[in-house]
Amino acid sequence: MCRTMHTRTTGGFTLTEVMVSSLIIAFLLLGLLTSFIMGRYVTQVAKHRAQVTNELRARIEYLKGLGYDAVNNMESVTVELDVPIDSVRGGSAVLSGTRTTTITDEDGDDMLEVRVEIQWVERHMGQEVTVSEELRTLMAPR
Repeated sequence: MCRTMHTRTTGGFTLTEVMVSSLIIAFLLLGLLTSFIMGRYVTQVAKHRAQVTNELRARIEYLKGLGYDAVNNMESVTVELDVPIDSVRGGSAVLSGTRTTTITDEDGDDMLEVRVEIQWVERHMGQEVTVSEELRTLMAPR
């Protein structure tokens, strides 16, 4: 009589191994998700900074185009609210800020220092962070 022995092979994982590996994968995915969220936020702030810098340059060039005498006769501080920073195609502002233009001649040498600053609020994960950029230039009479 021929007897055949059947051996049972275990090729699967234990419940403990599955739970530990699931926990490790969950931590890795959480870290990856956090990286994506932070990367998106940093990219958005960099985009806004570039847009603000372009707006500041345009304002400085506009003031230079007016000439020394016109700028010298302007108010020393001008504040403009709701300056569009990021807008959609229809022209409505998604993000806006406050532009402050300061014109000074502190040492009386007829050199005007023109300072333009824009402040805006970035929102990230329920928090609001105030961000600002500024540019300065000097103007001299001709």
